[in-house]
Amino acid sequence: MTRLQRICLVLAALAGFASVLAAAYATHGVSNPEARDWMHTGATYALDQALAVFAAVFVASQGGRRAMAAAVLFLIGIVLFCGSPWAPPGRWRWRRRSAASPSWPAGWRSPGLASRSGNRPKAAPEENSP
Repeated sequence: MTRLQRICLVLAALAGFASVLAAAYATHGVSNPEARDWMHTGATYALDQALAVFAAVFVASQGGRRAMAAAVLFLIGIVLFCGSPWAPPGRWRWRRRSAASPSWPAGWRSPGLASRSGNRPKAAPEENSP
């Protein structure tokens, strides 16, 4: 396992942990229903993308050369897309425009593009027994 793969796994674990904390805080500590919904949405998306990072790193460890690009894009998407609903209200909150973050859809497209480009790991040859 490469250093980049380990870093991605640690960051994905931290993102998953943060998403569970954000969902718990939204459920028990936020009284505004709109804010609670935004935090739940961000937590759900972050957890989904953290799981996608784990899957992309697994594919990369099996020989998928472009899967690490997907993992990095997913991590960037967690910060840009999923982190904005957790931001405190004020001028730094861009929640309504965060869906246009280019890294979020790029992360979800990367595995599909990698599978089409012929970078798949080669299957082990089957043995014919007499």
